[in-house]
Amino acid sequence: MKPELALIAHKRHQRILSVAQSMNQGAVILGKELYEMQTNEEYKALGYETFEAYLAMPELSFRRRTAYHLITIYKVFRYKA
Repeated sequence: MKPELALIAHKRHQRILSVAQSMNQGAVILGKELYEMQTNEEYKALGYETFEAYLAMPELSFRRRTAYHLITIYKVFRYKA
């Protein structure tokens, strides 16, 4: 293998690891915020009758399943900490 290819591969691998870590942290943070929004029924203060209606807003357009998956990720990490 050419040394320059190994260097390129190593740099790309480091970027992949960095992005993956950021995504994982982002999922936990997003899950926490969604959990708080749901638990405290804060969506009602924004004019939504249900949490699901809030999730469906165009700016978010989360599927219910996705939101609850993120909430579960937060709960798992919260209890591990």
